[in-house]
Amino acid sequence: MERKILEFNAEVQSESIKIENVSCKIILPELQNEDIFLEISLEASSENFRLAEEISVGFSIRSLGCNSYSKEEISVSSVREITSSISGYYEIDSTRASKQRYIIMKAIANDVKIRVAHHNSCEVDKNINIFKFWLTQSRWLPQPQHIMQSIVMQGMVNDSDENLITHKARETSFTIREGLEIKFVSYCFCYYDSHRKNKKISEQVLAAELSNFTEKKSEKELLAEIEFFLMIVSFSERRRIACYGYRAENTCSDTNNIHEVVDYYRPSSHIPAENFNYVYEDTLIDGEYFREFMIQALNNSIKCEFKEYLFEAIGKIVCRKNISPTGTYLFSIDDYLSYYSALENLVNGFRDTQNLHHILEKESCQEFSKDIKKFIGKHSLFADVEGNVSENEKRKNKRKLMYEKISELNRISFGTAFRSFCEFYQVDINDLWPLTGKSTEAPVSLSMIRNRIIHGERFENKEYEALVFANINLRWILERCILRVLDWDIKKSRVHPLCLKSEFAQSRWQEYSTSLSKTQK
Repeated sequence: MERKILEFNAEVQSESIKIENVSCKIILPELQNEDIFLEISLEASSENFRLAEEISVGFSIRSLGCNSYSKEEISVSSVREITSSISGYYEIDSTRASKQRYIIMKAIANDVKIRVAHHNSCEVDKNINIFKFWLTQSRWLPQPQHIMQSIVMQGMVNDSDENLITHKARETSFTIREGLEIKFVSYCFCYYDSHRKNKKISEQVLAAELSNFTEKKSEKELLAEIEFFLMIVSFSERRRIACYGYRAENTCSDTNNIHEVVDYYRPSSHIPAENFNYVYEDTLIDGEYFREFMIQALNNSIKCEFKEYLFEAIGKIVCRKNISPTGTYLFSIDDYLSYYSALENLVNGFRDTQNLHHILEKESCQEFSKDIKKFIGKHSLFADVEGNVSENEKRKNKRKLMYEKISELNRISFGTAFRSFCEFYQVDINDLWPLTGKSTEAPVSLSMIRNRIIHGERFENKEYEALVFANINLRWILERCILRVLDWDIKKSRVHPLCLKSEFAQSRWQEYSTSLSKTQK
């Protein structure tokens, strides 16, 4: 990305408050995982102090600048981490010196969109004919090899910058769905600045280019398409790959002249930390199977009857945040609960398609509930005792508590639904730490660990290692389940039993399950 400072006047709005002609400054990032800083200044009047207090909870800005050739609009939809201060300076002229004071509000912009429309182009029948998405690192999407041709990326590189040379490397393409093809290109940036921060990021930029698609789509729709694609790529690589911005060029269909250019910068909070220690063995799908996997996964994910649950599960597994400086993932209670929730999402989607939520139909369940309540009311442990008011009050409360649990009797257990899921999708997890149930080999299942966590039970330091390996086993189970929903052969992945045989977490889960049972209260 190119470091830019944009200075302009804009309209600032927060709910019902609108302030016009406000002096604004935006500092665009040089690196894709840096924040976008915004600064606005207001004259220090009593009215502006009031307005600054009102908009301190959040605001948006929108500028509109024009000249004889183009109209430029800069917008920020929302901001965060707002701070205020008072600043002043002296203005000196031939007669006097005066001090002008300003209210300076600083914030981090959640996004920035810059739209430049040319007046000499048509105003109707616009089509996006060039769309570039700027992406973070990827192992299997194209990487620079031999430099094929030298180019300058519009909006990203200045032709006169002698310290920067840009090259375009090999490319490949995928069809996300019919009528929408995406081409991935690696741009190699060569910097000759020895003081440049984080050169590894600067040396390579991955872009996705869309062109000549048959359907008319908005920028928002196209961004959703690339996010869907990147979600599947991220799952296959076991690392989150994100789009940190895009450029769209709209042309007039009759003259093919550029009508407008839109640059969009996404917030740093959407961008994962770069990991340069990432190795091939960290991926879920090997490079030789990557293209085949993507074609099959894209097709089957769209056809999936519970694709919303599937996408949510994939999203949870690729958004791991706990990464060490060496690039390895650290254990996190949040990750464990997220994996388990993702697994529940898949099973719940499967329940919907197989009618596996309840044992009895609604009317039968109501009849059953009435009979159970009658039984409870007459049972010696719950029935009223003649002449004992205080005891009867206690028993009344106990009956109420039991009645509240009756509806749970009609719900098919998660363990049963999960076993049906595994049978249907042919998911074999017999070599891994059991998800449910209890046995001599696994006195504490992964579900029991989850229940202990959500009920607030504390784990001792000596249990930490066991939780680490429980977390790894839970992730492997989730990955196998997602792969089978995508109808992918487990043998062509890194969660195949033969691949996991040498893994410490696979060979010693019985030992760690037993160690947790000894400390269980």
